[in-house]
Amino acid sequence: MTSRVRDPLTALEVALEQQRASILSGAFDTLGEIEAAIQSAMSGLSAAAIAGANMDRLAAIKARAAHQGRLLQAALRGVQDARDARQSGKGFTSYDRQGRAGQIGTPRPRFERRS
Repeated sequence: MTSRVRDPLTALEVALEQQRASILSGAFDTLGEIEAAIQSAMSGLSAAAIAGANMDRLAAIKARAAHQGRLLQAALRGVQDARDARQSGKGFTSYDRQGRAGQIGTPRPRFERRS
């Protein structure tokens, strides 16, 4: 999924875009590989590369990273909420890629009817 880019800032931008796409598509299994690419790009940055970079570009990278941090936090909350709903036996409604609602888990009846 990740690509080899020589310029660390470009590599960071590419990895952040891949991370965004993975988060939005729910492809959380790819995040480990992307995190490694982000770490590699970050370690490749030097003070000279940062000093010579366009400040607008650096600000955009910083804003993108902050936004993706919020996306990851929201995804984690969603996964935790789904896990909690399943464990409580309530179930929950989720939506597929086409926007169709579907019930996940079976809600427990509030009372039991006896014949």
